[in-house]
Amino acid sequence: MTPSSALPPSASAAPVDASCGASTAGGQTVRFGLAGATNLIGVVLGTGKTGVVLAHQSRGNRCQWADYAHELAQAGYRSLIFDFAGSGPVDR
Repeated sequence: MTPSSALPPSASAAPVDASCGASTAGGQTVRFGLAGATNLIGVVLGTGKTGVVLAHQSRGNRCQWADYAHELAQAGYRSLIFDFAGSGPVDR
């Protein structure tokens, strides 16, 4: 199963995320939101059956968790790091 095949119907896959550097290499960028809106962006790393969602704190972004998400993926977990609306680097 690829990361994009586990996405909810309102999510869409995009090219691999480059904004956080090498820590998200091999990840799958996803955009998701209510009613198909693409107001949130994240990166799924790993293919494990157990998933971990890492949410940043105030004034943060997904890149703060990128190294740890990569470690989790290497340990056999599927991890999602994402930006809350209005946070993080701009991706198109």
